[in-house]
Amino acid sequence: MTIWDVVVIGAGPAGMSAALEARTHGLSVLVLDEQTHAGGQIFRGIEQSNPSVMQALGKSYQKGQPLVAKFAHCGAVHQTGADAWFIDPAGLVVWSKDEVPHRSLARRVILATGAMERPIPFPGWTLPGVMGAGAAQIALKASATVAPHAVFAGSGPLLFLAAAQYLRLGVPVRAVIDMTPKANYRTACRHISGALMGTKLLMTGVGLIRSIHQARVPLFFGASSLEARGQEQIEEIMFRHRDRSQCITGVKTLFVHQGVVPNTALAAAAGCKREWDAGQMCWRIATDSEGRTSEPRIVMAGDAGRIVGADCSALTGRRAALAIARDLGALSERDHRVAVRPLDAAMKRNRRIRGFLDALYRPAQQAIAPLTDATIICRCENVSAGALSGFVSSGGFDLNQFKSETRCGMGPCQGRMCGQTLAIAMSAASGEDPSSATAPPRSRPPVRPVRLDELAPLAGQMEKN
Repeated sequence: MTIWDVVVIGAGPAGMSAALEARTHGLSVLVLDEQTHAGGQIFRGIEQSNPSVMQALGKSYQKGQPLVAKFAHCGAVHQTGADAWFIDPAGLVVWSKDEVPHRSLARRVILATGAMERPIPFPGWTLPGVMGAGAAQIALKASATVAPHAVFAGSGPLLFLAAAQYLRLGVPVRAVIDMTPKANYRTACRHISGALMGTKLLMTGVGLIRSIHQARVPLFFGASSLEARGQEQIEEIMFRHRDRSQCITGVKTLFVHQGVVPNTALAAAAGCKREWDAGQMCWRIATDSEGRTSEPRIVMAGDAGRIVGADCSALTGRRAALAIARDLGALSERDHRVAVRPLDAAMKRNRRIRGFLDALYRPAQQAIAPLTDATIICRCENVSAGALSGFVSSGGFDLNQFKSETRCGMGPCQGRMCGQTLAIAMSAASGEDPSSATAPPRSRPPVRPVRLDELAPLAGQMEKN
């Protein structure tokens, strides 16, 4: 079994940047990524994108080309279609490719697994035709597939970006429903000094909204109480706007979005300590300034550690690789200090606007915690909000106890789609912060379903060893 200096999991901005930096200092690097090409979610399909799609996706997408090109020639071994599903704190990484399992040993592991869309449980969210706005992006970037006359609903920059990209391609958009609470604008004003340091990003957002207005797409600000209705699939949506009930009929596709949260599945299963991020309303891995976790060999980079955006993710990837190069003796303490100084300054500049964005797009509790007992909170095991209400009313406040009693979070997604919702709902019932109201859901390897015929070869390898 090959021993690598660094195994990087994920080939988005953070993972590619980490690999590039590590290779600069002569470290051997293996990059595992479940996608077929480098780029991550943000730069997905950039090497194959046709000119019209490339133009529609804009400069924020196009700037990924140089990074992907540099990564391809940096000397790191890049395994595409590789799905890592187990990490031992000692550095053993188990992954599968084409349903064949492999084992790799790393002196250090960098988890650059990125972010996932925040799940939004609301009445009708399990109907066919209801998807995350990220799905619209994936289909567009991967295969130029679109859904004409879709409705976009929720909150966050991606909501307006996805709708604007559709319009640039000439794809009609039925409506955009912004569910950002009005109170958030007042709260965000407290961070206006940081926002002014990111005027370019702010003007980009204003431009997206302007393009939607100019296309005469109905745009509803301050909406709430979203509901999807239909028999076999979505047919109409209901929501509140300006204290009135609104209905849009003949809907075939609804893209919803309430921001993104760190993808912590692998790190949590490896035993890394988690903590509640009150600002971003999610569980995240506890790290120091260099991305180190409670497990000495495991380092976080990019949005997997904390939502920071693509530009800052690349910087954190480099920062993590520099720390590892120093730890492994490939970089002196003095050279390390010199190398990280400009990175730290750049990260500080990038993060100035983060407080403003987090405050502005902080989701309303009613948008991410179910209001009705009939709403499904765990799609894998078909557990409703009513089951949670009954559990809490009987005096239960332990998330893992609820999991044991109802199987909520025991399905194929292992709680990735319901864990945040449960924490917020239980916190609301107890009146305490989620960090003190309940422990995070326990995570167990493998982090995705693994077939027995994938496991069998590993047993044989271990017997030989």
